[in-house]
Amino acid sequence: MVYGVGEYVQVETFRERALRLLREKAAREGKVKFSIKDIETDPLCPHIHLIKGSFKTVYSYIRAGGFYPATPNEDDLIRSLREFAKKYSRSPKTTDAAAGRLPYSKHMYEKRFGSWNAALKAAGLETRKVTGGRKKETVSPEEIEALVTELRELYGESGLLPTVAKHDAGNPPHSSSYLIKKLGDGKWRQVAVAADLLLASTILGHAA
Repeated sequence: MVYGVGEYVQVETFRERALRLLREKAAREGKVKFSIKDIETDPLCPHIHLIKGSFKTVYSYIRAGGFYPATPNEDDLIRSLREFAKKYSRSPKTTDAAAGRLPYSKHMYEKRFGSWNAALKAAGLETRKVTGGRKKETVSPEEIEALVTELRELYGESGLLPTVAKHDAGNPPHSSSYLIKKLGDGKWRQVAVAADLLLASTILGHAA
């Protein structure tokens, strides 16, 4: 083909082609984070030595494409938090990292900055209120006494607390799950201890 005066062919530079191929790879795989091996083993990406010659390092190449390296530095972590905040109009939570809405795990941010809120602060984002967690339910002595009396009236004659299935099948005032929650600290065996009863399944030689 012969080009006229003033006509020219726009040639894609190596850097432009390399970045285009990386973006195509990201779209193809649905990823935003890449390791050196991801690039090195992909036949559709430029040869790794050519990448290093143009971008200095493979991770610089990944960052130039707008993506994240598998091993982040502090700037990568901060950028990811800021980009999340821009996209969702809020500070990220640790659950966002667990759900994959951030490129790195919660551990990565906390290891680098010391805590989740410290990472948010470093990114200039609003920190999250730290709570003491869910309070363990307390049971009053009166309630414990009433439940123990109930069990003694049901099973005191035999001195044996039946299995969970047999207890619930007898349509008692309170289900096994309720008693375990109030008296058993999560275990039916502890309900027997609280009511000073023996566990029937243990007497029968079965696992409790």
